[in-house]
Amino acid sequence: MIDFGFSTRYVAEGDRFPLGMTIPWNAPEHDRESQWFDVGQAKKTDIFSFGMLCFWLLFTNFLDGTTPLPESCRRVRRMTHASGNYLTIEHILEDLKAEKELHVVALEFVTVTDSIEDVQKIELAKLFSGSLQCEAEDRVKELQDVLSGLVKRL
Repeated sequence: MIDFGFSTRYVAEGDRFPLGMTIPWNAPEHDRESQWFDVGQAKKTDIFSFGMLCFWLLFTNFLDGTTPLPESCRRVRRMTHASGNYLTIEHILEDLKAEKELHVVALEFVTVTDSIEDVQKIELAKLFSGSLQCEAEDRVKELQDVLSGLVKRL
């Protein structure tokens, strides 16, 4: 599910290979086809994509307008048309990524969602802070670094 239809084999840590790209799930540094990545870079792009998928699964209701946006979520609120119709979720995600505000909005949504328990909010904040950073070097190196506490809570 999180591989988006692509998988890659490599022999050595220094090998470089192309990655598939699916907008808007791609990491910011993976902005065009035919780029080549080493294993560490590829992991960072996967970590970002996983964070995007979690963000979308948890907060589609805010992004598609099903649940009204809290006043504190101005970043997404300004992404509506003047008529009040929402942009597509894909456009909102791309805009947030381009503005380097995706992880900030994710943390706002975690904070304002009453159905998420406080201890889960802490773990989700770790997940989004560690995965949705626009700069690859600011993301965690391994997905388990941000998932271990969340998985224990389920």
